[in-house]
Amino acid sequence: MSRLAILFVLALGVAPAFAGSCEDFPIYSVRDMDGTQHAIVVSGKKIESTPSWTPGSGEPPLSLSDGISRALAWAKKTYTRFDNVLIEDIEVRRYGCSSQNRWCYLVAFAPVIEGSSVRGIGYFAAVLMDGTVIGPQKRNGSS
Repeated sequence: MSRLAILFVLALGVAPAFAGSCEDFPIYSVRDMDGTQHAIVVSGKKIESTPSWTPGSGEPPLSLSDGISRALAWAKKTYTRFDNVLIEDIEVRRYGCSSQNRWCYLVAFAPVIEGSSVRGIGYFAAVLMDGTVIGPQKRNGSS
């Protein structure tokens, strides 16, 4: 089982902490060992402004290759202390708070330093179907 798949299972119990309303519903959320929560939170208004898509009705509005390019560009600008950033896992995920067919790519990264991948749970981002890349917010355990 991939690291991201394990994190998704763990996140199922964490997501409700951010889910006060559809306006700040998390696409993905996970808590690390020190209690810090990492979540991609997108407003309902932003999600509704993205193209809708129904799986099986054709290709997504944003191609996988374009989504990957955008995610990697974002990661390399964000994780500058590393020598490189690789993609570890990709999932096509529906925005769960919307009754519309709004989807995104959830991308997990494996930063590389001195030839070794760094393992950690805070290295991920969502790429919305309009091409917007959104990284995780951090909140400490007392938030």
